[in-house]
Amino acid sequence: CGNCPSGYFLYHRQGHSDLQHPAVPTTKGAPAGPQPPSSLDPKKIRRLEKVFSPQPRLANYSLGSMIPIHVPSRDGEDLLCYLSVPPPPHEPNTGSSVRSSIPIPSTPHPMVVLVHGGPQARDTWMYSPVCQFLSTRGIMVLQVNYRGSTGRGSRFMKLGMDGNFATTLQRDIADATRFAITKGWADEKRVAIMGG
Repeated sequence: CGNCPSGYFLYHRQGHSDLQHPAVPTTKGAPAGPQPPSSLDPKKIRRLEKVFSPQPRLANYSLGSMIPIHVPSRDGEDLLCYLSVPPPPHEPNTGSSVRSSIPIPSTPHPMVVLVHGGPQARDTWMYSPVCQFLSTRGIMVLQVNYRGSTGRGSRFMKLGMDGNFATTLQRDIADATRFAITKGWADEKRVAIMGG
Protein backbone atom coordinates (compact mmCIF):
# COMPACT_ATOMS: atom_id res chain seq x y z
CA CYS A 1 0.00 0.00 0.00
CA GLY A 2 1.04 3.61 -0.21
CA ASN A 3 2.81 3.58 3.13
CA CYS A 4 3.28 0.02 4.31
CA PRO A 5 5.67 -2.80 3.50
CA SER A 6 5.13 -4.08 0.00
CA GLY A 7 8.29 -5.93 -0.80
CA TYR A 8 11.34 -7.72 0.44
CA PHE A 9 14.15 -5.66 1.90
CA LEU A 10 17.89 -6.23 2.17
CA TYR A 11 19.63 -4.98 5.29
CA HIS A 12 23.02 -3.36 4.64
CA ARG A 13 25.69 -3.08 7.28
CA GLN A 14 28.99 -1.63 6.16
CA GLY A 15 31.26 -2.27 9.06
CA HIS A 16 31.54 -3.39 12.65
CA SER A 17 31.47 0.16 14.06
CA ASP A 18 27.98 0.93 12.79
CA LEU A 19 26.39 -1.63 15.13
CA GLN A 20 26.01 1.24 17.62
CA HIS A 21 23.77 3.26 15.27
CA PRO A 22 20.05 2.72 14.64
CA ALA A 23 18.96 1.43 11.26
CA VAL A 24 17.87 4.18 8.87
CA PRO A 25 15.53 3.27 6.00
CA THR A 26 16.36 4.82 2.67
CA THR A 27 13.58 6.78 1.01
CA LYS A 28 13.37 9.73 -1.33
CA GLY A 29 14.96 12.75 0.32
CA ALA A 30 16.36 12.66 3.82
CA PRO A 31 16.37 9.42 5.81
CA ALA A 32 13.40 9.01 8.16
CA GLY A 33 13.61 8.56 11.90
CA PRO A 34 16.42 9.43 14.29
CA GLN A 35 19.73 10.15 12.67
CA PRO A 36 22.93 8.47 13.82
CA PRO A 37 25.74 10.78 14.95
CA SER A 38 27.69 9.94 11.80
CA SER A 39 24.84 10.81 9.42
CA LEU A 40 27.20 12.62 7.07
CA ASP A 41 29.36 9.54 6.53
CA PRO A 42 27.53 7.10 4.20
CA LYS A 43 29.89 4.30 5.24
CA LYS A 44 28.59 4.52 8.80
CA ILE A 45 24.88 4.36 7.98
CA ARG A 46 23.02 1.08 8.05
CA ARG A 47 20.09 1.07 5.67
CA LEU A 48 17.30 -0.95 4.21
CA GLU A 49 17.08 -1.30 0.47
CA LYS A 50 14.09 -2.70 -1.37
CA VAL A 51 15.22 -5.71 -3.36
CA PHE A 52 12.00 -6.63 -5.14
CA SER A 53 8.24 -6.55 -4.80
CA PRO A 54 6.25 -9.78 -4.69
CA GLN A 55 3.40 -7.93 -6.44
CA PRO A 56 5.01 -5.63 -9.02
CA ARG A 57 1.70 -5.01 -10.82
CA LEU A 58 0.52 -2.96 -7.84
CA ALA A 59 2.98 -0.22 -8.84
CA ASN A 60 0.48 0.71 -11.56
CA TYR A 61 -2.18 1.69 -9.02
CA SER A 62 -2.64 4.47 -6.50
CA LEU A 63 -3.17 2.65 -3.22
CA GLY A 64 -4.37 3.73 0.21
CA SER A 65 -2.04 4.24 3.15
CA MET A 66 -2.06 2.36 6.44
CA ILE A 67 -1.33 4.59 9.43
CA PRO A 68 -0.52 3.26 12.91
CA ILE A 69 -2.45 5.22 15.55
CA HIS A 70 -2.59 4.96 19.33
CA VAL A 71 -6.05 5.22 20.85
CA PRO A 72 -6.72 5.67 24.58
CA SER A 73 -9.47 3.37 25.84
CA ARG A 74 -12.07 4.59 28.34
CA ASP A 75 -9.91 3.31 31.23
CA GLY A 76 -6.64 4.69 29.82
CA GLU A 77 -5.21 1.56 28.19
CA ASP A 78 -3.22 2.29 25.02
CA LEU A 79 -4.66 0.52 21.96
CA LEU A 80 -2.47 0.19 18.88
CA CYS A 81 -4.73 0.48 15.84
CA TYR A 82 -4.21 0.81 12.10
CA LEU A 83 -6.21 3.27 10.00
CA SER A 84 -6.19 2.67 6.25
CA VAL A 85 -7.09 5.86 4.40
CA PRO A 86 -8.06 6.35 0.76
CA PRO A 87 -5.34 7.55 -1.60
CA PRO A 88 -5.39 11.28 -2.35
CA PRO A 89 -7.53 11.98 -5.44
CA HIS A 90 -5.65 12.14 -8.72
CA GLU A 91 -2.36 11.18 -7.11
CA PRO A 92 0.04 9.77 -9.69
CA ASN A 93 1.78 6.58 -8.63
CA THR A 94 5.51 7.16 -8.53
CA GLY A 95 6.32 3.51 -7.88
CA SER A 96 7.57 4.41 -4.40
CA SER A 97 6.19 2.32 -1.56
CA VAL A 98 6.49 5.21 0.92
CA ARG A 99 4.80 8.62 0.84
CA SER A 100 6.59 11.56 2.41
CA SER A 101 3.40 12.52 4.25
CA ILE A 102 0.14 10.72 4.84
CA PRO A 103 -2.85 13.02 4.87
CA ILE A 104 -5.84 11.88 6.86
CA PRO A 105 -8.83 13.28 4.95
CA SER A 106 -10.25 16.42 6.54
CA THR A 107 -13.88 15.42 5.95
CA PRO A 108 -15.59 12.43 7.58
CA HIS A 109 -15.55 9.28 5.45
CA PRO A 110 -17.47 6.04 5.62
CA MET A 111 -15.51 3.57 7.75
CA VAL A 112 -15.36 -0.19 8.19
CA VAL A 113 -14.06 -1.56 11.48
CA LEU A 114 -12.17 -4.71 10.48
CA VAL A 115 -11.86 -7.00 13.52
CA HIS A 116 -9.12 -9.62 13.57
CA GLY A 117 -9.89 -13.16 14.63
CA GLY A 118 -8.26 -15.17 17.31
CA PRO A 119 -8.76 -13.58 19.75
CA GLN A 120 -5.08 -14.31 20.38
CA ALA A 121 -3.94 -12.83 17.09
CA ARG A 122 -3.23 -9.29 15.95
CA ASP A 123 -3.34 -6.83 13.11
CA THR A 124 -0.02 -5.64 11.71
CA TRP A 125 1.29 -2.90 9.45
CA MET A 126 1.31 -4.69 6.10
CA TYR A 127 -0.30 -4.87 2.69
CA SER A 128 -3.90 -6.03 3.13
CA PRO A 129 -6.05 -6.83 0.07
CA VAL A 130 -9.24 -6.19 2.08
CA CYS A 131 -8.01 -2.80 3.32
CA GLN A 132 -6.95 -1.83 -0.20
CA PHE A 133 -10.24 -2.99 -1.72
CA LEU A 134 -12.13 -0.72 0.68
CA SER A 135 -9.76 2.26 0.86
CA THR A 136 -9.44 2.59 -2.92
CA ARG A 137 -13.22 2.95 -2.97
CA GLY A 138 -13.17 5.86 -0.52
CA ILE A 139 -13.81 3.86 2.65
CA MET A 140 -11.51 4.12 5.67
CA VAL A 141 -10.63 0.91 7.49
CA LEU A 142 -9.95 0.78 11.23
CA GLN A 143 -8.18 -2.27 12.67
CA VAL A 144 -8.07 -2.49 16.47
CA ASN A 145 -5.60 -4.53 18.50
CA TYR A 146 -7.95 -4.92 21.46
CA ARG A 147 -6.96 -6.34 24.86
CA GLY A 148 -6.10 -10.01 24.46
CA SER A 149 -4.33 -9.42 21.13
CA THR A 150 -0.80 -10.76 20.79
CA GLY A 151 2.30 -8.72 20.07
CA ARG A 152 2.06 -6.23 22.95
CA GLY A 153 3.46 -8.44 25.70
CA SER A 154 1.93 -10.89 28.13
CA ARG A 155 0.42 -8.15 30.33
CA PHE A 156 -1.67 -6.80 27.45
CA MET A 157 -2.73 -10.26 26.37
CA LYS A 158 -3.72 -11.21 29.94
CA LEU A 159 -5.85 -8.07 30.22
CA GLY A 160 -8.25 -9.74 27.83
CA MET A 161 -8.26 -13.00 29.77
CA ASP A 162 -9.60 -11.71 33.08
CA GLY A 163 -13.00 -13.35 32.71
CA ASN A 164 -14.47 -10.30 30.99
CA PHE A 165 -12.92 -10.96 27.60
CA ALA A 166 -15.96 -10.27 25.47
CA THR A 167 -16.73 -7.12 27.44
CA THR A 168 -13.25 -5.56 27.18
CA LEU A 169 -12.91 -6.60 23.54
CA GLN A 170 -16.19 -4.90 22.64
CA ARG A 171 -15.37 -1.80 24.67
CA ASP A 172 -11.95 -1.45 23.04
CA ILE A 173 -13.48 -1.70 19.56
CA ALA A 174 -16.22 0.79 20.51
CA ASP A 175 -13.66 3.21 22.02
CA ALA A 176 -11.45 3.12 18.92
CA THR A 177 -14.48 3.66 16.69
CA ARG A 178 -15.67 6.60 18.82
CA PHE A 179 -12.12 8.04 18.69
CA ALA A 180 -12.18 8.02 14.86
CA ILE A 181 -15.60 9.69 14.87
CA THR A 182 -14.65 12.41 17.38
CA LYS A 183 -11.46 13.16 15.40
CA GLY A 184 -13.68 13.84 12.38
CA TRP A 185 -12.22 10.99 10.34
CA ALA A 186 -15.31 8.77 10.24
CA ASP A 187 -18.92 9.61 9.52
CA GLU A 188 -20.87 8.16 12.44
CA LYS A 189 -23.87 7.46 10.21
CA ARG A 190 -21.72 5.35 7.85
CA VAL A 191 -19.80 2.92 10.07
CA ALA A 192 -19.84 -0.84 9.52
CA ILE A 193 -18.07 -3.75 11.19
CA MET A 194 -16.75 -6.98 9.67
CA GLY A 195 -14.28 -9.76 10.40
CA GLY A 196 -13.75 -11.69 13.59
